[in-house]
Amino acid sequence: VLRENAEHFDSYRDVHDAIGDLLSGFSSGVSDSEITDLCKSIHKLMSPQETRSQETTLDAPIHMASLLESFSGKVVDNKSIWMAKRETSSVVDSKKLEKAEAKLKEKQEKKGLGIKSGASYSSISSKTVNNEEDFATVNQQLDRRDINASLDASGRHVGDIRLENFDIFYGSRVLLEGANLTISFGRRYGLIGRNGFGKTTLLRALARRDLHLPAGLRILHVEQEMAGDSTPALESVLLADTERAALLAELSRLQPIQTVPNGLQGTQDNEDRSGDKMAQIYARLTAIEADKAPARAAVILCGLGFDPEMQVSFPNSLYW
Repeated sequence: VLRENAEHFDSYRDVHDAIGDLLSGFSSGVSDSEITDLCKSIHKLMSPQETRSQETTLDAPIHMASLLESFSGKVVDNKSIWMAKRETSSVVDSKKLEKAEAKLKEKQEKKGLGIKSGASYSSISSKTVNNEEDFATVNQQLDRRDINASLDASGRHVGDIRLENFDIFYGSRVLLEGANLTISFGRRYGLIGRNGFGKTTLLRALARRDLHLPAGLRILHVEQEMAGDSTPALESVLLADTERAALLAELSRLQPIQTVPNGLQGTQDNEDRSGDKMAQIYARLTAIEADKAPARAAVILCGLGFDPEMQVSFPNSLYW
């Protein structure tokens, strides 16, 4: 990261954001000040002396008024140079920037983190969700020191969940501003409020991880707009795991191909291809622990007051 993207690190703080957590993980006895000093030294090595900016004496004075007058013509439909539109051309090499962002994103996904680099100990992130269902923008203040604070030995999150200083906008409407959310471990919560106050939007932001949540945390979100039918409650919860449902449907489609004798339908090549595809599906089902999904769904329903008979013997239309 440092070698291939050195031009994107303007100060030692950027170096700290990129590798500070990695350096602190080498030894528990290293203090923050020592890591900061090390990041400063690394940044000096990345920035040759001849490329650093230095104070020099100008040959002639610069008249800012004349510069502003000449620049104002470049800003279309705007009188202020500070209100330039986003369409203004950028001097950043877009290909290099995309390459750097892709590598950082890949590294963060391997760690189980979905955060972007920002200030030394905190950063501000924003995501926009734009689809057929809603249009919501989320801004959140992050504290990088608390990202892995509640992980156990297996990498799963334990303890409370705290989200601080986040905003949620629905189009131009402000739903939540400077909000704080604390979810205590082992407690149940319900959202109460009039329609249009952002309850569903908040839950969707949590389910889609538009709000950055601790690593090792699994979320199962069942939409409240689900129409009642003859499907049992347990199966309704399982259908919320769209990836598992899609994999099982594809597996059901491929299995008949394996059972049809040669000469009646398909060829040996078709069977080989379907066999390879089924092997990939089984591998993915194992990776997402699909066999444990019914047990997890049963625990959720039990916590909501559904006994075993209510989970499998009655249609969901009886409950919603």
